[in-house]
Amino acid sequence: MTGAVAEALGREWVCCEMSEEYLEGARARFQPSPAALLKDRPTSYEIAPTIVGGSKKHGGPDLGPTRARKAWAALGVDGLGIADEAPPRNFVGMPRLTTRMVARLQGFSDSWQFSGKKTPSYRQVGNAFPPPVALAVGKQIAGVLTARRLMRAAG
Repeated sequence: MTGAVAEALGREWVCCEMSEEYLEGARARFQPSPAALLKDRPTSYEIAPTIVGGSKKHGGPDLGPTRARKAWAALGVDGLGIADEAPPRNFVGMPRLTTRMVARLQGFSDSWQFSGKKTPSYRQVGNAFPPPVALAVGKQIAGVLTARRLMRAAG
């Protein structure tokens, strides 16, 4: 990611907004807690695990190749598949993400509609360019085009 894109996104950009209900019970669901897993790791410059759309050739959706699934596991997430619904409040262990949760990680708003059931919807999310990054790139391109027009107009 270029410095201009990172600046356009902002350092405080939050990549995921889980529902209040999901976040309330997070401590009960994750063993160990996500905070304990990440306490000695720098978080502001870490690259998140891969989200991939999966392929028809290799079966259903999951959170990526072995290396990515291990990175998800370090965050307390089961990357071997996608859940139909969020885990209950009293869930203990490593939950699987839902298609909507993965869409939030990619920066899609909850109002964004995907077509099809779980697997085709997940493929759309995983194969998409994240909207916040697309917006930042688009702003940079628009800025360059505007500057070129101004330079041509000025002579």
